Amino acid sequence: MFILFADSASVVRVVKSSNTVIERDTFSLTCEVSGEPMPNVTWITVSDDEHSYGNMLNFTNITRGDSGDYTCDTKNKCGKESRNESINVLM
Repeated sequence: MFILFADSASVVRVVKSSNTVIERDTFSLTCEVSGEPMPNVTWITVSDDEHSYGNMLNFTNITRGDSGDYTCDTKNKCGKESRNESINVLM
């Protein structure tokens, strides 16, 4: 007898590599998720609907043009959830 366990996708938290984002620095956002089966994770840049697949969004040489809103979108066959995060790049 097998018992199949399934749990809806959820965003546990979004972790920033730093609280202060300075232009030309390296910066990342990590979307920590849970669910069974393990959810797929996509980062969406809200301003231009650009998609990056995976739980980590990396910026090398970040610029003020990267400031804005980003959405961590996670889903599996049992459900989906999204969480927004804002980045403000300082000079």
